[in-house]
Amino acid sequence: MIHNDPMQVRFEQGTFSHGERQVFDVRKLGNDQTTSFINHKTDTRYRIVFLKKGSCAYLINKRKFTIDASRIGIIRPNNHFSLAEHEEDHGYIITFSHDFLQLSTGSSQTLQSIFLNLGDIDQIPVPKSEHRFLKDVMERLIYEFNQSGGMKQDVLRGLFQVFAVFLGRATTQVDPVIQNKCVGQTKTFFKLLDQHFATLKMPADYARLMSVTPAYLNNMIKDALGNTTSYFIQQRILVEAKRLMSLDELNMKEVAYKLGFFDVSHFSKFFKRTSGERFTDYKRNVAA
Repeated sequence: MIHNDPMQVRFEQGTFSHGERQVFDVRKLGNDQTTSFINHKTDTRYRIVFLKKGSCAYLINKRKFTIDASRIGIIRPNNHFSLAEHEEDHGYIITFSHDFLQLSTGSSQTLQSIFLNLGDIDQIPVPKSEHRFLKDVMERLIYEFNQSGGMKQDVLRGLFQVFAVFLGRATTQVDPVIQNKCVGQTKTFFKLLDQHFATLKMPADYARLMSVTPAYLNNMIKDALGNTTSYFIQQRILVEAKRLMSLDELNMKEVAYKLGFFDVSHFSKFFKRTSGERFTDYKRNVAA
């Protein structure tokens, strides 16, 4: 249960959703409307806080963090999060799902470089030479987010990819993470996932390839990235399904077959359960 939190934030803009699941959202701080921003610990999305100037305080699992324009805040999935704003705050907050990140970057390796390499670090520095460029990217994201014309999804993903690539590069400049056994095995899991997601769909399959138990693999992945092994397997399949449908313009039967689903009804149920909407509805929305 989430209790009311005195820390509040002012937002403007809407959300970008498929079905009932929000996959991308960008909001500008500093609007006159004040709204409480508190997330459940079961929230599986990531968040980034970026300031143009001023400072900002927020809570992650009751721990207080403060950032200014020289740092970007990273909030991982499955954390209680509330954000407080001071009058001088000017900035943005981006919310995005795992599949939106992969569709934008085309690689789970980017996910690793952004979040796994951070380890226990929840903020990354922003060089002064990069700050104005990132601010311009954020402003363009806000602008495109409020447009209703065609190609909106493609433009948003392209702009977000620019921001994600910067984050990936910036994490390599933070104090290096000790490459312990768990970090290496986590990277091995994602490498295997990229190779076998169409044929191996159970956590036990990957645990066997890595010579570990399913419980060990699940705990390791969840500790590193905030979600279970099953979640990342399902998201990898979902991302490929969306790519095949959008870029290769395949129908549901063709997509299902390429992803190892020989029962189309089974694939249809998987897509609905994982994405929050029916395959035909998603395809219609993309076409529109």
